[in-house]
Amino acid sequence: MSFFRNIFRALSQAERRVLWGALALIGVGVAGLAVFFVRNYTVAVPAHSGSYSEGMVGQPSYVNPVLAATEADQALTRLIFANLRDLASNIDTTPDGKTIQVHLKQDLAWSDGQPLTSDDVVFTLQSIQDPDSRSPLAGLYEGVQADRVSALQVDFRIENVALTSAILSLRPAPKHLYGDIPPANWRLSNYNLRPVASGPYVFSSHDAGADGFITAYRLAANSSYTGTRPYLQRVNFLFLHNETDLVSALNNGQIQGFGTINPALLGNIQRPYDLARFTMPTVYAVFWNQTTNPALGPIEVRWALNLAADREQVLSALNGYGQVARSPLPPALEPPAEPTTAPSATTSTATTTAANASSTDPVRILENRGWKRGDDGVWAKKIGKATVRVEFTLTVPDINLLKAAAEELAAEWQAFGAKVNLKVLPPDASLMGAITNRSFDGLLFGNTVRGEGDLYPFWHSSERFAPGLNLATYRNARVDTLLENLRAEADPVKRQAGLRTVSKLIIDDEPAVFLFSIDTLFVLSKNLEGVSGGFLYNSADRMQQLPQWYTGMTWRLK
Repeated sequence: MSFFRNIFRALSQAERRVLWGALALIGVGVAGLAVFFVRNYTVAVPAHSGSYSEGMVGQPSYVNPVLAATEADQALTRLIFANLRDLASNIDTTPDGKTIQVHLKQDLAWSDGQPLTSDDVVFTLQSIQDPDSRSPLAGLYEGVQADRVSALQVDFRIENVALTSAILSLRPAPKHLYGDIPPANWRLSNYNLRPVASGPYVFSSHDAGADGFITAYRLAANSSYTGTRPYLQRVNFLFLHNETDLVSALNNGQIQGFGTINPALLGNIQRPYDLARFTMPTVYAVFWNQTTNPALGPIEVRWALNLAADREQVLSALNGYGQVARSPLPPALEPPAEPTTAPSATTSTATTTAANASSTDPVRILENRGWKRGDDGVWAKKIGKATVRVEFTLTVPDINLLKAAAEELAAEWQAFGAKVNLKVLPPDASLMGAITNRSFDGLLFGNTVRGEGDLYPFWHSSERFAPGLNLATYRNARVDTLLENLRAEADPVKRQAGLRTVSKLIIDDEPAVFLFSIDTLFVLSKNLEGVSGGFLYNSADRMQQLPQWYTGMTWRLK
């Protein structure tokens, strides 16, 4: 350094200025070359680094693909256990859609090093179907058969082709850990909170208070995962007691995101955030029980109540985060409109009766059928020896969003001339008892349609009584036949046509007032990238895109 310092001292002022200018030009040139190189020979890509913390109300109990029922368990299960789509090298389906051949990738392994084979797949399906496991997925996979062809191939045989997506969403459980345990004892296993993984993340640790409440659950990227490598290397879940705590944790920087169906929470967030919206295959409706209340028997009453419901106003009461629904299919699964506007050639007897009304005005519909408003403004009519008033009880779960919808709906119907009594039940045994026993006049509730628009569980007459999900105890022989045929229909065009016909028949019979579908909202901090809204079958399914989320960028050669 002294050598260069002596040379610099020997230079005149003019020579020094020339030197500094030359050095500046060299610096600018080097910087320009660097910019040119970066722009033309490198590209910015998400970095495989960083962490993400999500808040969630509830508790993990069974992080197990056979037992997971709560959102907490299902969310963790989707990150820790890979589904057949991720594990398969190839999937073939026979032309009739009733046999699905799944070929597993070579050298699949669990995070404990044990091989993952077709034996795990067959074992998982049989465990779900075993009544002793009390799996929440038992109804979904009812009647599905899995045959082991080899260590790397399983053939699934199904009668309901709408279950194809459900088959490919199956997440194998490790047979080498659970195979010798009776299914009834699975809930006692420590592996439910310390699972062995096959998915993009593995269990790392968890914290629990003295009362057993799990406050934190940590995951790390799975180095042996054969799918796309996740960007985030650590994922943490903080479990909280209520939604107020959830918002506070976001405001305090303890978490970077959370999911909710309650848009009222957004007004309490005090820091910048982004919002991703996910549509769900759930349609909320008021299901009528025509056997408990004589006023709900005449189709013109149900039709008039349907027309008097202002769905846009009901949705507005929910802050507009959703879509209006007018059929048993949720908006996300509605088939495209028919190419022609020709009316349906088949209608039920009840439809014919209702169609004879001369107007779509709900007031005129009732007046034309002999109903009159009394001194109290309530519609009434003498049927037989009794005077029947349009008065009924509307049962609703004690969930803020649904209560707001019920209150708006009740106000609309009362303005029309119906006497509506609201009955709010906590979403526990009380509500389940009312549903199981069908002890309600009208029930505001949601149907989550599985598969590719499979309406059988909700509208086939065989499902009218518990544990069936036909809440309106609806019965129509034509609809029964169509629903049965649709389960065997592999042609998508014919399937869509069949769904349109079934939907119209159900609508015409007025067994329910179809109202809306609610969006699931995902609140996330500004530094989290790669999150996109879309369609989800289950709110926990948004975790399937988490491996593509990232918080930082890096440069690589093109």
